[in-house]
Amino acid sequence: MNSLTIENLTISVATSSGQREIVSGIDITLERGRIHGLAGESGSGKTMTALAVLNLLPERAQLTGSIRLAPRDTTLGDPTEIVGASKRVMGAIRGRRIAMVFQDPSTSLHPQLSIGQQLTDHVRHHLGLNKRDATARAVELLTRVRVPNPEGALKRYPHQFSGGQRQRIAIAVALACDPEVLLADEPTTALDVTVQAGVLQLLRELVDETNLTVLLVTHDLGVMSAVADEVTIMKAGRIVESGPRQRIFTAPEHEYTRALLAALPGSTVEEDADTLAQQLAAAAELPDDAERLDDTDFPDRSELPDAPGDGTPPSLSDADLPIGSSVLPGQADLPDVAGFPSRPGSHRAESSATLDISDGPDEERTHV
Repeated sequence: MNSLTIENLTISVATSSGQREIVSGIDITLERGRIHGLAGESGSGKTMTALAVLNLLPERAQLTGSIRLAPRDTTLGDPTEIVGASKRVMGAIRGRRIAMVFQDPSTSLHPQLSIGQQLTDHVRHHLGLNKRDATARAVELLTRVRVPNPEGALKRYPHQFSGGQRQRIAIAVALACDPEVLLADEPTTALDVTVQAGVLQLLRELVDETNLTVLLVTHDLGVMSAVADEVTIMKAGRIVESGPRQRIFTAPEHEYTRALLAALPGSTVEEDADTLAQQLAAAAELPDDAERLDDTDFPDRSELPDAPGDGTPPSLSDADLPIGSSVLPGQADLPDVAGFPSRPGSHRAESSATLDISDGPDEERTHV
């Protein structure tokens, strides 16, 4: 059964040259109890698509198409149209029926509110629970996402937890009101590999246990291959390929998808760098004003002081200095300026050298 249906979604934003499309006519169907992965490079439109589902786009952005949220029980009514929905309608949807986990829990969790307050305020607002029941619900949620000592955790603040624990707490906040759809925007990017695996396993278990629908946004195909049931690949605001995970990863049909898979560490596809670059460039049409960097986009280091003009890196031979020295490589012969003490630990002697700050030969010279 479909939980969320996106049809012909187009997003444009205002620029100095007028409105510009950043997402162009995409179609995605999220099935209940499944994880749908939305992958692509940075700037492909993944996050903007997820934000559109909650009507959280920038103020000057324009949204067309259709985003329909199916009711929990199809006998209770028709799907709710999100595009063009009023603030009242969206207020009843955000957090209650559709929730979102953002990339960095350090910014999504309020630093001055305890974990208990952030969880209980949420459920008391949407579910109408009293303080005792809301606290019990908060403990239940923290237990579900495996935060140690959940009762004690309610009294603590975000900075008192590790990155992985903060992300688990952010997931608990998102699940507090038992939503039907969870939007997870790069939920493991800021985590190390072992913690990342635990968060992904948690998402998988929550889907299997609660019939939750998840839209997992990521640029990491390794993450996608671990948990997603269906995969959609985006490039330059368009969908280039979509299908079951197994087919996408074993028999990709689009050149861009094949190029992404070939770029994975340990890939069995043996491509040299030139061939891979050609695939990436030709796989999907880039915006007309997109430019690729070449050697001319980088400054000529020969104009920098003491920099060789042949492109070779600077020598570090001058860096053979006493421990704690603040002298930069290539500047070992520069004396200290009197009145400006060396950093603690420096072994350089004080100098009485003068510093000329005049602007020209006819101006009175000042020495410091």
